[in-house]
Amino acid sequence: MPNDLFGDQPVRVILRAEADSDQAFAKASFDGFEAAYEAARSVPGVPLAQTDQDNADLAEKLPNSVTTGTLLQMISEGRDLRPVSIDGVLPSPQTIRSAEYPYVKTFYVVHRPDAAADVAAYVDYLFSPPGIGKAEELGALVVK
Repeated sequence: MPNDLFGDQPVRVILRAEADSDQAFAKASFDGFEAAYEAARSVPGVPLAQTDQDNADLAEKLPNSVTTGTLLQMISEGRDLRPVSIDGVLPSPQTIRSAEYPYVKTFYVVHRPDAAADVAAYVDYLFSPPGIGKAEELGALVVK
């Protein structure tokens, strides 16, 4: 049966480690994902990427590949990858900001209260107008 993304071409799934945060997010967000993931794990030869960079590298190299990942990584690393629309909504900085695209992953900046001066300066930059502007340019929303 043809699919919307690749027509009659085979789809090449790239798996992540079972404990990977993308897998946990997808399992919690999409009905049927966990069963599909387990079925894919049982197929010999399905690639398993251990890191975000390995995952993106494989996705760029394998024709008609599908995997999990973040828009932030795709944009910030200049990856030759395309996000998949869900329920007709394509993830973008605009659709994430407007909450039209509801599938977002939260990243936390955590540091010690007595952090070294360079760490404190970095955290200050992240929450400064230039730091927030750069984050939003890359598709992230900064909340303090």
